[in-house]
Amino acid sequence: MIVIRETRLEDIDKIYTLLNQSYVKKYFKYREEEERKKYQNWYRDLINSSNCVMFTLENRENRFLGSVKFLIDKSYQEAEIFIYLDKSIRGNHHSVDIINLSIEEIKFKLPTLKNIVAHILEENEISIHCFEKAGFRFVKNQLYDGIDYSLYSKQI
Repeated sequence: MIVIRETRLEDIDKIYTLLNQSYVKKYFKYREEEERKKYQNWYRDLINSSNCVMFTLENRENRFLGSVKFLIDKSYQEAEIFIYLDKSIRGNHHSVDIINLSIEEIKFKLPTLKNIVAHILEENEISIHCFEKAGFRFVKNQLYDGIDYSLYSKQI
C-alpha cells in the first residue's frame, strides 16, 4: 500500500537523493555539498510557495517511494504535474494509482483547479501509457525548456 502525504522539510534529502545525487556526483563531484545546499534551498522555497504543492509517497513502514509535485498557475485553475518514483516501485503498476490519488489530493486542497497538464518526453512510452490510463489526453507536441515534449491534459 502506498501512502501519500504533503511534503515536509525533512523530506528534502530523500527527494534530493532520488532525483539528483547520481547527476551531482557525476557532474559536480568537487562541488557536491554546494549543489546539495542549492537544491535544499530551492526545495524549501517550493514547499513554502503558494504556487506549488508537493506530496511524498511512502509505504506503510514510512519508506520513501517518491514524490509528486504540482506547479500551479496564477489563476489557480491549472497545474502541471511532475512524478518521480524510486526504482523499487517503477514497473509495479502503481503509477496510474499514484497519479489519480495525487490529483484527488490536490483537488481537495485547491478546489479551484480545473485542469492538470503533463509534459512527457515523446520517447517515454511507459509514462505516456500511464498518463493516458489515468485519463489524460494528448493535446499537442510542444517545445518546453528547449526539449520536444508531448503535452497531455486532464480536466478535473
